[in-house]
This record gives sequence, structure tokens and C-alpha cells, in this order.
Amino acid sequence: MAFRDMINANIDNSDSNMTNATDIIVPMYITVWVIFANILVFLVGVLGNLLVIIVVLCVREMKTATNLCLMNLSVADLLVLIICQPSSLLEFFYEEIWLIGNVMCKLVNFLESFVTVASILIILMISLERFWAVYYPLKTHTSGSRSKAMITIAVVWVIAAVAASPFLVMAHTETTPHVHKTDLVEVCVMPMVHLWERIYLVCSFVLIFVIPMLLLVFLYNMIIHKVISETMECKQMTESAKSQSQQNRRQLVIMLVGIIVLFFVCLLPFRILGLYQVFALSVLTPECYLNVINFCRLLVYINSAGNPIIYNIVSTKFRRAFHKVLRLYCCCCKKRILLSRGAMNGTYSHDTRMTTMSHYSTVKQDMNDGSDTGDAV
Repeated sequence: MAFRDMINANIDNSDSNMTNATDIIVPMYITVWVIFANILVFLVGVLGNLLVIIVVLCVREMKTATNLCLMNLSVADLLVLIICQPSSLLEFFYEEIWLIGNVMCKLVNFLESFVTVASILIILMISLERFWAVYYPLKTHTSGSRSKAMITIAVVWVIAAVAASPFLVMAHTETTPHVHKTDLVEVCVMPMVHLWERIYLVCSFVLIFVIPMLLLVFLYNMIIHKVISETMECKQMTESAKSQSQQNRRQLVIMLVGIIVLFFVCLLPFRILGLYQVFALSVLTPECYLNVINFCRLLVYINSAGNPIIYNIVSTKFRRAFHKVLRLYCCCCKKRILLSRGAMNGTYSHDTRMTTMSHYSTVKQDMNDGSDTGDAV
């Protein structure tokens, strides 16, 4: 359910003594924590997801089927952070007045649902691929695995767009008197007044959250059981090889479980609150309501910003790849500085230039070293 809908939908279902959340003056402390937290999450999320995309595109050993899926997950997260979060924060700052037109009202609501559906489908795709890799390893590492993954990802994006398309119809702008002003103002709403809209909301909740959550619990129960049993059976391996295998498997499982837990913990409260707003009477005070709705909004953005942090904490390969990309970036910056200084004072020698280029080539070569293992860690 879209953010605008949470503020404006079904006010008539509230208690008669309940003030509309948009009709109160926002306390200063709510304004401070909402703006500060959103800016922090935005900066961390955009930088982290951009780094994930660059790492997967530029580091050869990271170009695996699983990592291509993770890169697309980062693309979905970037769309949320770059398009949806600023518009939501702008709307909050201007007390729910919608300033960017009817088209953006539809587009933002559509994108919020679109990237949510895409994210859960990508997570399911990764989990099924990991399940297949654990139970049928000889059939997984084929030459066409990456091309098949790219085709499947394209299908996922199309399915997500179709599933979210009703939001293009339901969301719209309305002109209404503002409680603090005498002028008419434009707001973005999705009132859920028709039966099919309510049915769609319930079905999307079941299909996008309940069923995938149960399926993922089943898949990872099977994966963890298989990993533990295989680890116990690896007695013929040398201690070093056994230790490395255990570490890789453990990192992979922990990272994917972390992604899934973060996704559902962050997005489930907002979905539940959406159902509550549409079908139940509100018992929250206006101030409490504002804190709850803005906290649930923030959780959605924390989900989009949190995945790169999980990769860096859990995955050794991602951590090494991040360091390689940052080293290359720092080397490029140093090269530009030296070249610009040398061009200005004419003292930049041929030997210095060759040394800088040699170091740059070494770092770039490091990024292309490594084997295509098919694992994300």
C-alpha cells in the first residue's frame, strides 16, 4: 500500500473524536527525527547500492548468477531511495500537500509497489537458485547460468510491473481545502473506495508477503539442513579445505537469511498498518499516529539501504571487491591530481607518470583476477 494512502484513506472509518493525521500541526521533535533519519538512510543507501552495482559490473570474479540477482536487487533499492524517498519527505515537510503533479502521484505509488514486488521475486529467485545449487551442484555450474539468470531477471521485472499496474489507476491527486490555510491545495490519495481495490490489497498482501515468507522459510530450512549434513560428511577433506568450505557455505546462508529477515522485518509492519487503516477503526492519537506512520516509512527505506551493509559484514568476497573498487577510485583520483599539478608547473616527470600508471594498472588487474565460482561470498 502506498504512503499517501496511509495518510488519506478511509478517514471516515476513524472514531468520531479522532483527528485526521493530516489536520494536526506536526510536533517539532517529529520533524527533526524524520528529516535527520531519512537523510542518513538516503546517503548510506544510495552510496552502498551504487557500490554494489559497480562491484558486480567491474570485478570479474563477482559476475556470477547470484550476484547479478543481488545487483538487480540494488537497482530496485536505488529506485526506492532516489524517487520515492525524496517525494515522501517533501510531502511530509509540506504537510501532505502534493507539489509534483498527478503523473508523479501515480508514478511514485506505482514504483513503491513495483520495486517491492520485484525485490521479493528476486529474493525468491536467489533462494531457489541456492536451493538448486546445494541439492544439485553438478547441474548448477553451467556455461549458460548467467545468461539464464539475466533472462529470468528480465521476466521478473515484467511480472512486477504488471502486478503493480493497478496503482496507476488507483492513485490520483485531489484538490481539497487545507486545514491551516484558506486556499485549496492538491493532495495525492488512493482512497480504496471500490471493492476490487480492497480485494487487490488483500491479495497482494497474501501473494507478496505471506506465501513468499512461508516458501522462504521452507527453502532455507532445507538448505541449512543440507549444508550441515554435508559439512559433517566432509571428513575425507583436508582441514584447511574443509574449513574454507564450511566458511563459504556459512557466509552464503547467513547473508541470504539476513537479506530475507531484513526485507520482511522492514516491510511487513507497513503492510499490516495499511490493512489496519483500510479495514479497522483507528485508536491512535494523532501524535502517536504520525510517529508510527513515519517510522514504518523509514523501515521501508532502511530495507533498501541495509542490503549492502549485510554484504560487507558477512561476505568476504564482497568485502574484498569493495576494497578493490575503492582502491581503484583512490588511485584514479591521485592520478588526476598528479597530472593536473604536473601540467600546471611542468615538473611532472616521465618516471613519475610511468610509476602512477603502473600502480593504476596493477589495481585494475587485481579487479579482474579471481575465479567465477558461482557463489555470492
